[in-house]
Parts: sequence; C-alpha cells; structure tokens
Amino acid sequence: MWFNIIKVDDIDFDNAIQAFGQYSAESRSPEEMFFTVMEAAREGRNITYKDAMKEKIRINPKMCYDFLVNKLNIPPSDKQLISYIIRVIMHEATHAGMAEEQMHMTDVQAEFGAYTGQFPESRYLALKQWLLHPTTRTNFMPPMLQEMLDIKANLDNPPVEKIRNIITFVDGVTHGMPNNKTTSDLKDKIVDLEVKARKKNKKTIDEIDFQDPLIMMGRWGVDAFDEVRQALEESYIGEDKEKMVGAVTSTTAGMESKPRYSHKKKEDDEYA
Repeated sequence: MWFNIIKVDDIDFDNAIQAFGQYSAESRSPEEMFFTVMEAAREGRNITYKDAMKEKIRINPKMCYDFLVNKLNIPPSDKQLISYIIRVIMHEATHAGMAEEQMHMTDVQAEFGAYTGQFPESRYLALKQWLLHPTTRTNFMPPMLQEMLDIKANLDNPPVEKIRNIITFVDGVTHGMPNNKTTSDLKDKIVDLEVKARKKNKKTIDEIDFQDPLIMMGRWGVDAFDEVRQALEESYIGEDKEKMVGAVTSTTAGMESKPRYSHKKKEDDEYA
C-alpha cells in the first residue's frame, strides 16, 4: 500500500548518503526502454516520465537518529525516530510525486513543494522548515566555512525573504506560548491571514504599523483580528498582560526583539 502511494519501487535505507533522505532518477537502459515502449504502444499511450526514469529513494536512519539526539539531548524513542523518518520519506516522496514538474522549477521551488508534502497539516511548519533549507539562500562561500568563521556570505532571495518576514512575525507574537496544538493552529491561522493579506496588499508585515489595531483589522478583517487577539491575550498573565496593546503584541514581533511571556515552551517535536 505504502509503495503504491509513493509510486517509487526502489526505497531503502542507506547510511552512506550525505542527507536525511534523497530522491534520485536516472534514465533507464535501452534494453529496459525497449519493453516499456512496446508495452506503451500496445496500450496506445505516450511514454511518460515515470516510464523513462528509474527512480529511487534513500533514507539515512543514522543521520536522523543523530539529529534527534542533538535536538532532544537524549536518545529518541522508537516512536520519535519512526515519526521523523516518516516525515523524511514524505519529503522525498513528494519530490517523486512532482516528477517531471520539477524539471521546470528552480531548486528553491522544488524544495517548497517537498516541504508542503512533508507537513501537509501545517503551512507554518512547512514554511518554517523550508526556510532552513540551503536553497533558500544563494551561498558564495560554503555554509560550513561561514559557520566556522561566523560570517554571512550569501545573497538573500527577495521573494523568500518576504515569507521569512511572515514566519518571523508569527514566531515573535507566539513566542513563549505552550507548544501544543492550540498554538500550532494559531500559527497556521496567522500565516494564512498574512498570505491572503499579501495578495491584496503588496506591503509586507514589517512595512506596516502592525501595532495599530485599525490597520490590522483592515488587513485581516475584524473577526479574524479579534480571534487572534483573544488567543494571544489568553496566553498572557500578570504584568505581561498589561503589555498587550491594541494589535497583537507590544514588541516588534520578533523583527528586532522577542517578547517575554509567562509560559514555558515544552519540548514537543510534533509542534516545534
């Protein structure tokens, strides 16, 4: 059943690959293509990308395990490891599902599609993880060397940076809230509101006065604005609540600094 969904026959584990997962496709040999062409002719159809290419997916379980150990500071449970590996498979399977469509995409577009398939239940998580992928920045020096020298040697992609501003805003206004489904749903809602707002208004969230409730009501709609504000107000207690202003937060929403809330973030990989 799983292989029918992925539509890739050759899927296996391989600790030698330099990635969590890897999708690849190479042309079939002339001998293999002969029988494929004959079969297609009998069926009266044209040759497809899937007919002509030999696809495979490889997953590096050791890299997945090591990543989780580093993230959690303890060895992951079997459930956590399996859950993470399934996410990686979903990512690579989406690459496989896009097939020849990727030939007309840039790398950053193809990865955007793959992360959407990896996190179909959350646009926030899909965008958040996509922004961590190297293709979202154009490096003119190896990333590892940049990290060693503590310097930035890459070019920003303007369309990508607009999305980064949305995620930064969402992270800022929800910083400190409990790491649970309620907060996850709120993040998705704010992302959706901003994506819709950007279709009507070319200004990004960092280009407007988001502390002005009238501006935000006009941007998101009165009902949506009130719903978000109520959810955020309920996350404040004590003196922190006094800092809650008309719009969504009294801080720069993570653009310059992060607000101080009363909740402690739980270590929960599902919503991180």
